[in-house]
Amino acid sequence: MRRLWQVWASVLLACAPVAAQAQSPNAQRPNVVLIITDDVGYGDIGSYGARDIRTPNIDGLARDGVRLTDFYANAPVCTPTRAGLITGRYQQRVALEAPLGNASTPAGELGLPTNGRSLPQLLKGNGYATALIGKWHLGYKPEFSPNAHGFDYFFGFKSGYIDYYQHTNADGDSDLFENETPVHVDGYMTDLITERSVKFSDEHARGPFFLEVTYNAAHWPFQVPDHPSVAADHGRFVQPEESPTATRQDYIAMLERADQGIGRILQALRNRGLERNTLVIYMQDNGGEW
Repeated sequence: MRRLWQVWASVLLACAPVAAQAQSPNAQRPNVVLIITDDVGYGDIGSYGARDIRTPNIDGLARDGVRLTDFYANAPVCTPTRAGLITGRYQQRVALEAPLGNASTPAGELGLPTNGRSLPQLLKGNGYATALIGKWHLGYKPEFSPNAHGFDYFFGFKSGYIDYYQHTNADGDSDLFENETPVHVDGYMTDLITERSVKFSDEHARGPFFLEVTYNAAHWPFQVPDHPSVAADHGRFVQPEESPTATRQDYIAMLERADQGIGRILQALRNRGLERNTLVIYMQDNGGEW
């Protein structure tokens, strides 16, 4: 659990003056931007040794900030790690020890219960505007949604993966929401996450705000940017022996587009003069680097 408590400690300690000095000007309260990429290998970032993947924006965070090299996830899959991150507790405490399956299966009735003490709820209770933009994977029903856990705004999808262009889940159903309202928006999912993240930070530039950016890149289906496609069988994992199959270059293109999105988010902070008053954390959902 070292990884989870490092994130919680970083965020809550940075925001401690909020509780101690509730009347302080917003400018004294640090904004928090937590950026997560999905199923990305430890060594697939330039600052961690990758030679064939260009991640200058993530590398810049490592160069100008703090780079952790002994940092662990509490599980090797999505739902448990995200449950631990949001709650600060072991996933066994909330009975989410495996990835939630499709909404059409019994897993559709499961999710993260609310207790009023989640990371976004604590920050919201201390005057922060809160948003989750991207992947959730902690429950499909409204009572398990990001809004129920303290996020003022949610734009993204609730399942473990979706078609990057069609925005459909493993059942073939549309899985794109703005808060609890299903929406249809054209575009590559990575870019949509970036655009909504920039918009939220611009709209809340007077702060303080907590923005969790949860890219689905570079999780399968391996659909590259700028080449609209339909994922095979609603996005199942295409095996290496199948033809056609995904390549290393596809993975690289997807991850590099996420890095470009991170660059746009960082530039938006700079444009608003927020870079010195914002704690930016980059991590993997179940990889190893921060």
